[in-house]
Formats: sequence, C-alpha cells, structure tokens
Amino acid sequence: MKKESVKSILLPLILIPAGGILVLILCYLLYYGFVLSMETFIFTGDPQRVPVGNLRVIFTAILLATGVLALCTKWPDLLKVILLTGPVGTLLITVFLTFYRQLPTAYVIIAVILAIFLFLIYRFKKSWLYTYALLIAAVAAVLYGYPR
Repeated sequence: MKKESVKSILLPLILIPAGGILVLILCYLLYYGFVLSMETFIFTGDPQRVPVGNLRVIFTAILLATGVLALCTKWPDLLKVILLTGPVGTLLITVFLTFYRQLPTAYVIIAVILAIFLFLIYRFKKSWLYTYALLIAAVAAVLYGYPR
C-alpha cells in the first residue's frame, strides 16, 4: 500500500470514529453542564422544574449553529468532519429522546434528517469523509438513544 493511500484512506477511517466519538462525548458533557447550570442559576428553588426537553433542543440548535460555523472555516476537511460528528450525533440523539415513546416517528424523522444531510453532501460535492462521519454519528445516536 502506498503512503498516499494510508494517509488519505486508512488514517481517516481510524481518526473519524475515534475523534467523532470524543467530540460526541464532549458535547454530552457540555449539555450536562448546561443543564446543571440552569438548575443552579435559574431554577434554584425547584430544580425539578427544569424543562430538560426544551433545554436539549436549545442546546442542539446551538451546537448545530457552531457546526455550520465550523463548515465555513478554511480548516482541513478531516478536522471539520470530526467536529461535525458531535452536532449531528446530538441532533439525532435529541430526535430519539424527544420521540422515544413513538419509535416509528423517531425513525422516520431520523431518516429524513439523514437524507437531507446526504443530499447536501452530494449537492456540494463533499468528499466521502462527510458521508462516513454521518454514518458514525447515526450509529452512535442509535446505540445511545435506542430504548433498552
């Protein structure tokens, strides 16, 4: 195998899942800190009143906005893909957790979201790295959000 092949194919195959899962874990920890800070500073009298579902949607929107900003940078595609795995995975997890009582609805919404992302990847002629990261984010979301 040539050195170019190792660098262009094998390295992303390893770095995207490893880095993407780390970014997803970081996103989860940021969300946890976000909820704890809301409990501490806004709902001090009764932390049980925290609207966790609404906070999850707000946090996901913030993450997606930062993901779009990361796409607009001149960073290498490999770094962008790794960083985008977190917001996309968080979006899919949010859909799972929002519709966990209606799993068929959750699956349909997730399929539509994935189809939109795949269309955008195709439309803007992005490399296979984006599709691979989308697959990693989808698998991680299903493993995390699927009811046990």
